[in-house]
Amino acid sequence: MGFSMEYMREKEELFKQGFIEGFTKSFYENFEQNSQLIIQLERAKMIKSILGFRFGTMIDAEFSSIIVALLQLPHEELTRVLLTLSREELLQRFGRSEKPLS
Repeated sequence: MGFSMEYMREKEELFKQGFIEGFTKSFYENFEQNSQLIIQLERAKMIKSILGFRFGTMIDAEFSSIIVALLQLPHEELTRVLLTLSREELLQRFGRSEKPLS
């Protein structure tokens, strides 16, 4: 007993529909999480860009280590600290917890 072409097409359409519905559901369930990740990545790029522009250097390991802490700041505070604090003040406030030995 063979399957008719119409039966096979119906099965294929049902499979496609199920796949699309499953993909769509998964996409929307993860949309919020993915959106937040994209926003954080873009914010991190912006922070690196401002730090590089202000201090005229590539982002070194010390500056890279404070980016996660800077990402936690509200927008207004982030703007203020990026534009007003010195390199050393940024590192002291958001990076190393102890002062280097002199």
